[in-house]
Amino acid sequence: MKPYHYQGCGLPNVYLTNGVKESKTQYGPSITIDDIEGLHGVIADQLVLKTSGLSPLEFRYLRSYLEFSQKRLGEMVGTSDQSIANWEKGNTPIVRAAETLLRMLVREHRGGNVDVRQFVERINEDDRQERLQALTFKQSKKTWRFEGQAA
Repeated sequence: MKPYHYQGCGLPNVYLTNGVKESKTQYGPSITIDDIEGLHGVIADQLVLKTSGLSPLEFRYLRSYLEFSQKRLGEMVGTSDQSIANWEKGNTPIVRAAETLLRMLVREHRGGNVDVRQFVERINEDDRQERLQALTFKQSKKTWRFEGQAA
């Protein structure tokens, strides 16, 4: 059997040399792929380990692999869902720090460890809380002074 061009993951360059079963049904040909979740994990591993930058499609694949929405990943990396969408469409270059964090999140997910994700979520929550705290100022003798943060 010649390699099967697997396009179900959204990447144009994935070929399978085995693990694919072709059968005929009353509706036409049918393809079954053994251990599809395992396959998707190995694809993610290869993308995380590649030395060059991720393409927009590869970036989208890894985000989808983690089951993150564009909004959720945007929150994780400190940007908007529109920025994520533009990176994935190839409209704007992917920010290297966001790509690195995404690779780290996938790597930890594949290892069953969520330390990086929990750390980033905690930092983001602390940052949101800090931004929500009121800053109090007082004017005296025509000069403004900072009094402190209200809880």
